Amino acid sequence: MTKITNLILIGGGNSCIEIIDLIDDINKFNLNNKINIVGILDDNIKKKICGIKVLGKINSFKKYPKLNFFLNVHSYKNRFIRSKIIKNIKQIKKKFINLIHPSSLIGKDVRIGNGNCIYNNCNIFSGSSIEDFNILMPNVSVATKSSLRTNIFIGKNVSLSVKTKIMNNCSLQPNCTLLENISIAEGIRSMPNSLISRSFTKKNILIGGYPARFILNEKK
Repeated sequence: MTKITNLILIGGGNSCIEIIDLIDDINKFNLNNKINIVGILDDNIKKKICGIKVLGKINSFKKYPKLNFFLNVHSYKNRFIRSKIIKNIKQIKKKFINLIHPSSLIGKDVRIGNGNCIYNNCNIFSGSSIEDFNILMPNVSVATKSSLRTNIFIGKNVSLSVKTKIMNNCSLQPNCTLLENISIAEGIRSMPNSLISRSFTKKNILIGGYPARFILNEKK
């Protein structure tokens, strides 16, 4: 018998369209466990997205205590807004499911929290920890003994080496490489194609380059 997980998506922007496509592809592989998108919550969009009805504003999630949720506000521009949403929904964190594409390698000793999204062809090796509400785009590699905290966006083709530590609200843009034993402080955003060869301890800054360096302070 097929198990059905009824789901409400929170956020109706471009990331919502990508998540709908991802769920459709996951359903093709998971024949015995299907995800059914019941509707979408968004503060600005009032009609439908990809044929799925917008049920109301984000704060109306309390009306659906028996359903599961997924937060799909992915843009680096909204990462601090996303952080505020996460604080508002923390009391129902366990209702947020993980979306993990079957083509990704997840080591048997990997610890994964709630509300994470792991796209296709990612490699998460044993000994690593991924907490809550993180997004790993296609072809991300996370080496063993790495740690990702909460609300982190990791772009396509990013490679994290052994014992990488990423704090809350960070955004690593596509094609970045982090060398071993690197720590990235809270709220840092990297430019694409950067080589991050040292740790950065100052919060909420933009870094980039080859090797990466401080560029500017960012506003929350």
